[in-house]
Amino acid sequence: MHDLQGKMVLLTGASTGLGPHIARRLRRELESFARMAHQDFRSEGWPPPEELAASADLRYHGQGYELNIPLRSFSDARFLERFHREHHRRYGYAQPSHTVEIVTMRLRASCPAPAIRTGAPAAPSEVLSPAFAAVNFGGRRLRTAVIARSHLRPGQKHRGPAVITEYSATTVVPPAMNFRLDAAGNLLIEGKN
Repeated sequence: MHDLQGKMVLLTGASTGLGPHIARRLRRELESFARMAHQDFRSEGWPPPEELAASADLRYHGQGYELNIPLRSFSDARFLERFHREHHRRYGYAQPSHTVEIVTMRLRASCPAPAIRTGAPAAPSEVLSPAFAAVNFGGRRLRTAVIARSHLRPGQKHRGPAVITEYSATTVVPPAMNFRLDAAGNLLIEGKN
């Protein structure tokens, strides 16, 4: 048995379908992909994949473009027929007597995403007592509150100008804009009402 990694497979006599040897070989390759998917999911702490969708990129020998053809099962020997039909549908002709190349084989593994829970952000670490700095807005230097985002409480309304700081971002709130945290901890900036 030879490793197919990084190799192109030529399917000769493609008009008659896959021979049993090639069909078994392709099935083994896809089963190997499935084992790797299960191992990858397990190593990430995810549940096993619920859906495995295989496909192959095929082309006639010498062409510079491929068609992606879904494989209905790991032992789907009829995908060459679907390739010829799809090639005819897309390009207006098929060449069933020509050699077909498998350029890429794919296996998409998926599982449902876990439910995302939103909730109230953590309680502020300290009482809000902002620092102040002179910040230019439209050519005017304004006394501007500088507030750590972790000090904001959900639902409390504040008025700009302000600079909200946190580990990964700094947000500037212009004068006459209102800002607050919503129940999920999102920073909302709204125009003056």
